[in-house]
Amino acid sequence: MSAQGEKNVKTIQENADDGDQLIPGAYLYFAERFRTWLASPQDTGLIARLETMYMVLRDEMHMVVIESRSRRRAGNLRNFECLAQLQKLPTKKLYEQFWATFDTGKSYWREKVSQGRLYRPRLDLYLHNYLTLMLAEEVNAQKLFTAFRDHVESGGADAAKQMALFRHYGDVYRGMDELPITTREGMFIYRVDQLDAMTFYPVLLEVFKRYRNPDYRQEFDQILTDLESYLVRRTVCGR
Repeated sequence: MSAQGEKNVKTIQENADDGDQLIPGAYLYFAERFRTWLASPQDTGLIARLETMYMVLRDEMHMVVIESRSRRRAGNLRNFECLAQLQKLPTKKLYEQFWATFDTGKSYWREKVSQGRLYRPRLDLYLHNYLTLMLAEEVNAQKLFTAFRDHVESGGADAAKQMALFRHYGDVYRGMDELPITTREGMFIYRVDQLDAMTFYPVLLEVFKRYRNPDYRQEFDQILTDLESYLVRRTVCGR
C-alpha cells in the first residue's frame, strides 16, 4: 500500500518468502494490465480511458476485508504492549523475554494442524486451550481473540506477569507436542492425539506444568493413567 511504485514492489517481491509473494505479484500483474490497456490504440483518447478506469475503480470494484490471523496475533501483542505502557513497563524487554519465541518459532506456531475436520494454526489451538484453562469455561473458537483481549484487559495482574504466564504455558504446550513416543507421557500424548481428544488439553497444560517433575512422578503417572483409562473406555463403548 505504501510502496509508491512498481520498482519498490518488485524489490519487496524478490525479498519475500514464497508464501508472501502473492500480493506484490497481484500488484505487478494489474499494473502491467493497466499500462497495456491505457496505451492500446483505441478510438477514445488517453483521457477518456483514464476517466473510465477511475469510474470503474470507484463504482464497480468491491472490496472484501479479511483479517489475517497473523494480524490478529499482532493485535494480541498490542493488548499486552498497551497494558505494559500504561504500567510504565519496558515493552521491548518484555517482548524479547516472553513473546519473541512465538515469532522466531513461527514455523511451528503457524503450522496448520488438524482439529476434527478443521485445520487451524497451532498458535490458535494453544490460545484456545490456554483461555479455556484461564477462564475455566468453554470459549467460542469464533470469538477467540475477543475473549483473549477481554482476558488481558481485565486480568488484574500486571502485563509482565500475564506475558510470563502465557509464555510459560506455551513452553509447556510445545514440550508436550515434542515428547518422544518412547516415554510414558509421550505415548499418552500420542494416544490422545490419535483419538482426537483435544478437549483434554486445557487440563493437561496444568497437569504437565504442575506435576511433571521428579517430586510428583507417582501422582503424574497416576493422573495420566486415569485420564487414559477414561478416554479409552469411552472410545471402546462408542461414547
